[in-house]
Amino acid sequence: MNLIHEYGHGMVCLAEENEFKIGLSLSGGSLVCIGNLKNQYLFYASGGLFATLVSLTPFIKKQWVINRKWPAVVSLSFAISNAINALFETFFHDWYINESAQSAMVMGVLSLVVFGILIFKFGEKE
Repeated sequence: MNLIHEYGHGMVCLAEENEFKIGLSLSGGSLVCIGNLKNQYLFYASGGLFATLVSLTPFIKKQWVINRKWPAVVSLSFAISNAINALFETFFHDWYINESAQSAMVMGVLSLVVFGILIFKFGEKE
């Protein structure tokens, strides 16, 4: 999912006729846009938004998701977590970048909370 997130940033970079380089490591990924960006906020938000859209693709087949609630939990967990990530990366960008260990920990905790809530909700007997 990290690579998909970085490609989201890359699409904005390419759309503005720039090039980019992606770096991946055990601790995550990063993307450097080579050139001048005209829309910084769109660039910041695009990673999380693209990953959110990709995470929601199983919901194209509504019946498949209805019959398989646990893949839906995973998909929704990724989607919600990436949407939250897009908000943090866009509106708290300096903190998100400069305090990367802290922001990663906060995002990790939020992802676990989202996952826990969805497991609890989808795990209820009908």
